[in-house]
Amino acid sequence: MKLFLLFSITFLAIFERCVIVEACMATSSASDPVISSTVSPSSSTVSPSSSTVTPLNVCSPELITYGVGDGGNPEFLVDVTYSGLTSTQIGNTQETTSTLTVSCAAIDGYNVYMMFNVGQGGPQENMNFPQNIDITLTCDSRAEVWVYSAVVGGETFTRDVMSVRCQQVANIG
Repeated sequence: MKLFLLFSITFLAIFERCVIVEACMATSSASDPVISSTVSPSSSTVSPSSSTVTPLNVCSPELITYGVGDGGNPEFLVDVTYSGLTSTQIGNTQETTSTLTVSCAAIDGYNVYMMFNVGQGGPQENMNFPQNIDITLTCDSRAEVWVYSAVVGGETFTRDVMSVRCQQVANIG
């Protein structure tokens, strides 16, 4: 019985550590290996997303009519240009406050004079008979009107600007 018991324990110990492996025999030569695999198909779906961005309301520089040179030699009327359009959003609204620089220049030996809205006067910057004038206009997109403002004697004066023309004349001073 001791021998049977010893045999049984040895038999169990051997088979407890054994792993059964499935094996197959080669059906082609070793120089021609055949590799096959199975890949499970997978799919993924990407849902398109869309969002609507509402553009901010911005005052157009084209709300102003800009004067052009008259082609004379020298010109009496000179070109008016604009630059530096910037807009700042007002709170969480779609409205903006915009600023714009309007400029004109005279040739050497001449002064320039800027006028608003055909004969309504011009900016304070005209007072020193400059050769070049650069002014800043502002516009609230809720009103869509460009406005010139100047402080004179502690008071602020404003003028709505629909057109700008510039003239040049020989130096006055």
